[in-house]
Amino acid sequence: MNRFKLLVAGVVLALVSLGGVSSAQAAAAQPGNVAVDLPNEAVAGGTSVVVPITLSEFTFTDLTVRLVPGSGTLTLANPGALTLNSGYSSFDAQSTLSFHGTLADVVAALQSNLSWTAPGDAESSSLLTIRVEVTKFVSGTTYDPLTGHTYMYIESPLPWHDALLAARGMTYQGLTGYLATITSQAENDFIGTKSGAPSIWFGATDDQGYVNEARAALALDPITFDSQLTGDYYWAGGPEIGVQFGVGLETVTPINGLYNSWAQQEPNNWNQEEGCAVTNWNSVGLWNDLNCAGAHSYLVEFSTGLEIFETSVYTFDNITGDSKDVNPPAVDPVVDPVVDPEEPTVDLADTGFDAGLIAALAILLIAAGAGLRVAARKK
Repeated sequence: MNRFKLLVAGVVLALVSLGGVSSAQAAAAQPGNVAVDLPNEAVAGGTSVVVPITLSEFTFTDLTVRLVPGSGTLTLANPGALTLNSGYSSFDAQSTLSFHGTLADVVAALQSNLSWTAPGDAESSSLLTIRVEVTKFVSGTTYDPLTGHTYMYIESPLPWHDALLAARGMTYQGLTGYLATITSQAENDFIGTKSGAPSIWFGATDDQGYVNEARAALALDPITFDSQLTGDYYWAGGPEIGVQFGVGLETVTPINGLYNSWAQQEPNNWNQEEGCAVTNWNSVGLWNDLNCAGAHSYLVEFSTGLEIFETSVYTFDNITGDSKDVNPPAVDPVVDPVVDPEEPTVDLADTGFDAGLIAALAILLIAAGAGLRVAARKK
């Protein structure tokens, strides 16, 4: 059995695999330990194995957990009182599982009820790799691991401008919110399927006054454009504030190749009174322009990321030398350890792994402290 330890806290993002750690990212907020027990042999396609996951020393009362295997599917046979997060439909045979519950309920469910089914048929076999994400559960929030951002769906309907102001008045992890800016197909898909947000305002408008008011709040110079008459759509918040991404009524021309997802023949500025955008209007992921005075639910975005936890983020390759990193790039660069020439060396030749790589990894882990434990077990 091979064991390696990494400091984890607040958010735990770790890709673990047979014989070592493919990727681990640490955050210093609330300490916690995660232990994953993996089969140390390849599993035949279609075969299911139990994968115990142990959580300890977390101080959060409620947790959100997201489990992503490198291949195959996961089943949580007895979830008990756990609740699936928005956009996830089942605990059975899923490529990704995401749920929340009390610490006690999460610990009880993951100790013996999680199983992995290897992909393919009996003629093939696969090693299990799995990414484990743990964070404090905050009602109404959804974390997107692709963007690193957090989204909060506000069901209470407001006119678009009121929603803009309300979003700007919200904070999460010390960050100020803004009406969501949807800048890629992947983000649009995530919001459409995982945010729990139908027919919602987001941060797109072709109202010059609203855009410039938002820019003024950040001490940015005003801009001039033709507004609803030509369908000049801009972002009114977030890092993209004041950026035009499309122009045109009914047939939109993207600006500089930026992302658009308008429904057919939208935006159309119907009755010359529509200047604000909703997404998931009748169809998931499609945008429509509406009268800004209408009241709708809205989606607030926070530009979170592991850096908000004020710690270094490390990414390790699998110690066998195979690249299995499926996480987004680390927000901080990996810092080469400083090796004290007076420190005794460790003979690792008999392990079957590259001794120099393991020694360097060990120094980083000792410096980081205890935390994530990855164990390979014999079948």
